[in-house]
Amino acid sequence: MALAAALAVSAPDALALIIQPLGDSITYGYTTASAASTPGGYRETLYRNLALAGVPVNFVGANTNNPGPFLTVSNQFHHDGYPKYTITEVNNNLDGNVPPPAAANKENNYGGFWLTGTGSRPAIFPDDILLLIGSNDIEAGSTAPQIASRLDLLVTKIFNLRPTTRLFVASIPPYPADATKTAIAKAYNQLIKNQTVPKFLVQGRNIRLVDQYANFILVSSPDGDTVNSGLFGDNIHPNEAGYQKMGDTWTVAVTNDPVPAPNAPSALASSPVSANQINLTWTDHATNEGAFLIERSADNVTFTQIGYVGADVTNYADAGLSAATTNYYRVRARNTGGDSDYSNVASATTLNTSPLAAPVGLTATSGYGKIVLNWNASAGATSYNLKRSTANGGPYTTVASPATTNDTDAGLVNGVTHYYVVSSVSGSGEGTNSLQVGATPSGMPIAHYRFEFDTLDSSGHNNHGVPVGGLLYGDPEVGANSAQFDGTSSFVTITRVIATNFTVAVWVQTTNTGTGSTWYNGMGIVDGEVVGNQADWGCSILNSKFAVGIGAPDTTFSTVVIINDGNWHHLAATRDSASGTVKLYVDGALNFTGAGATGPRTAPNDLRIGATHAPAPVILRGNLDDLRIYDEVLPASDIARLASPPPPVIQSLSIHGGDTVLSGAGGNPNAQFLVLTSTNVMTPASQWTASAPNTFDAGGNFSSTNTSNATNPAQLFRLRLY
Repeated sequence: MALAAALAVSAPDALALIIQPLGDSITYGYTTASAASTPGGYRETLYRNLALAGVPVNFVGANTNNPGPFLTVSNQFHHDGYPKYTITEVNNNLDGNVPPPAAANKENNYGGFWLTGTGSRPAIFPDDILLLIGSNDIEAGSTAPQIASRLDLLVTKIFNLRPTTRLFVASIPPYPADATKTAIAKAYNQLIKNQTVPKFLVQGRNIRLVDQYANFILVSSPDGDTVNSGLFGDNIHPNEAGYQKMGDTWTVAVTNDPVPAPNAPSALASSPVSANQINLTWTDHATNEGAFLIERSADNVTFTQIGYVGADVTNYADAGLSAATTNYYRVRARNTGGDSDYSNVASATTLNTSPLAAPVGLTATSGYGKIVLNWNASAGATSYNLKRSTANGGPYTTVASPATTNDTDAGLVNGVTHYYVVSSVSGSGEGTNSLQVGATPSGMPIAHYRFEFDTLDSSGHNNHGVPVGGLLYGDPEVGANSAQFDGTSSFVTITRVIATNFTVAVWVQTTNTGTGSTWYNGMGIVDGEVVGNQADWGCSILNSKFAVGIGAPDTTFSTVVIINDGNWHHLAATRDSASGTVKLYVDGALNFTGAGATGPRTAPNDLRIGATHAPAPVILRGNLDDLRIYDEVLPASDIARLASPPPPVIQSLSIHGGDTVLSGAGGNPNAQFLVLTSTNVMTPASQWTASAPNTFDAGGNFSSTNTSNATNPAQLFRLRLY
């Protein structure tokens, strides 16, 4: 506190830098979702750093909550950080008064008009606006392109209201316990870098990207970033150490602005790829650029800007050109400090041939972590370029160049929409792009048996089972019932729904076992054994353990732990057809890894649930529940979610015309849930009133409308997986 008192600014300095911290609960300084906060959040560290550097500062804004000790002694209470606010809500209150509905339980907007003033509060004219916003849009289920579009509107309004301000736009932090939301945050941050900042730089606006996301990443990888969970108080808000890193990063950005103009790019090269397109590449020598501006000339004298790309991008496709025409190009870098010198001039002549026709009939079919693309053949094409983007309308990146008219784009994040175009390629170059299609990979299995008094497939693929021998139901682990097998005659038959890559995941409860050395000697769980040296497979309870077998030659793999202790256990097996790798999981944790024969397992015509197939059926004595069969190898994280699904979270509640509308996230994709209501929190769980089952969407989000109780409107709500 002595340091704070020594550095305190006792009165506003007329020459001070005027800074408006603008955003949501992270700007406010929340640390946990339960409303615990780090006093001052990053603002405390930022102000202290600037004071130590001898930079006088006045923080401005309509909100005065949650100052830190140094901010308090320095009389710097003001900011515009509003917990739970979305981008649109911040936009609405910059020059208007649009308070959130009372039911939303959000921070007071203090009369709105945060920039333009209202009543006795004058307008503010910040030198710098520190903008960090977007996390609450992700929490509401929005995609990265949707959030970036809202950010574009917000930045446009800021510059319309305050054309001369310096706007620092920050990337948002990741989510330490949610890889899917982290992927959306990373995609949104990339759009800020590649679209938002370059767009306004080209307009001549004073805008700069501040990378706050990197502060929280231990390892960055195309397969998913590793988040430093030690810098978070919960799954969205930093703790004190995290806020200190953010404050230090803001300090560097503010004190290093204005920045020097970037270094010029070099080695610009141009190459024709068709009669109407020339591709450009160059070498980036700058570390501080915000955009590259591309110019074209027909005579190498008069150049006109034709486009721009974001920082670190070193390529550009100039399409829509005339055939057999020479074009000249040059590129320069831009940031808030100005423009670099131009690169060298490069020229190329488009091909003297008619452009290949764009392929037609492009379709996209969603799968688990993948999208299957098909299109019609184009005359003259020898191959095709399949291109993908997470933004509607591009820009696109080529992800495959098949010689056929189909391709599978795998390894995608479920719940994130991807957009595709395809172009034809021949010896003369590349044709124009097809019409765009979009699809969202989902977590749906190829077959899903809930065993709710039936053997129907709830995946939507209609792979319904046929019960045999008096199958019974009861004693559930998931939902209302499980399937009970008598060890003598009861089992279920289904068609062979998988043959190459697969995952089988199921809840099992038994005190019995099968004995022998091969999986088909055990009590069958899902099995397709065929007599002889056949390309078959199956899984069972063998010698008290979970066993999986692969035929031709017969190879049996078993877990290390026993699972016939009378308790419910979640069992899962995955098989990679190309490598033959088999992995066995117990209660969400990997328990055994082995390798068997490779290639398809197509010998069985059908499969049995609850019994082996041949030579003599061995029938399970025990219960199965929530059996899911996938035609993909699920990652370990998804299997862990199946074994221990996170409780869904109610994120918002509103009342419209007598209806109570609930929405939220965090559920199992495509699983069902019940909305439970009560008027007393002490009511036993078994006595809460339940609605009809609802279903989470592919991203685990939900929305449910239930008629409120007019005689007792003070209702309580909770969710239960069904």
